[in-house]
Amino acid sequence: MSLVEVIHNSAYAAHIRESQYIYPLMQCVHITGLAMFAGGVALTNARVAGLGAAVPLVDLGRHAMRVAWIGLAMILLTGINMAASFLEVFAVSTVMQVKLGLVLLALVNAVVLQRGLAGAGAPWATNPPDPAAARKWAALGVTVLLVIITLGKLLAYIGGKD
Repeated sequence: MSLVEVIHNSAYAAHIRESQYIYPLMQCVHITGLAMFAGGVALTNARVAGLGAAVPLVDLGRHAMRVAWIGLAMILLTGINMAASFLEVFAVSTVMQVKLGLVLLALVNAVVLQRGLAGAGAPWATNPPDPAAARKWAALGVTVLLVIITLGKLLAYIGGKD
């Protein structure tokens, strides 16, 4: 048996898959986490791109990214468990593979934002990013988040499990 089959056929994965409440509750937490992560990252991207210039970039970004990281923890906790419960389906899903690739891009975006906002001498506190480059970066970051959300929902319809 492959590792995918072992995980998929485990008592733990079966319990999640067969429970009337566990999988749906995990979905709710996953979606809430996604809203927190995407919202925090999108808001920070928008501010980096120049929207809301009256609000200090570092102050807004630090608060929004704190929410984003909490959301990411919720996504990872539930996503790993939900994926394990239907691993035979998700392991071969092109939609899931593309989604996970884009999640890596979203994480790169979040890390770049965090590095610009981090520490007592946050780089963007004294030297904000170039507006033209920031607008492109923000547009890419927000687009990636929207595609991830779309692919997550498509998993229910294209050879996957909702």
